[in-house]
Amino acid sequence: MARLVQIIRGHYAGRMQDAPKIILVSPPPIILGDWADMMDHFGPHEAIATSVDFAREYKKRADEQQVHFFDAGTVATTSKADGIHLDPANTRAIGAGLVPLVKQVLGL
Repeated sequence: MARLVQIIRGHYAGRMQDAPKIILVSPPPIILGDWADMMDHFGPHEAIATSVDFAREYKKRADEQQVHFFDAGTVATTSKADGIHLDPANTRAIGAGLVPLVKQVLGL
């Protein structure tokens, strides 16, 4: 993640523009969904256990890079269909959940 932040910041270097504000978004934890074969590729129990720590780890990285942070797991869950992807309602929930932070970051 540090490299991605560096790339974003470096892209604007020397262009007489401020680097864009960055918000690092942690995905919601994965769950054991209805499509068992999907999770079998990832080792379901290990993947689920690891994903529970996404928010904490992303927050740590955001603090290290001095960027903003949003935990999408506070407003959305992964789809029961496969346990990994988002359905339309949860995608909208993340967008709506980001609105206050985006306004704050942009000074709106």
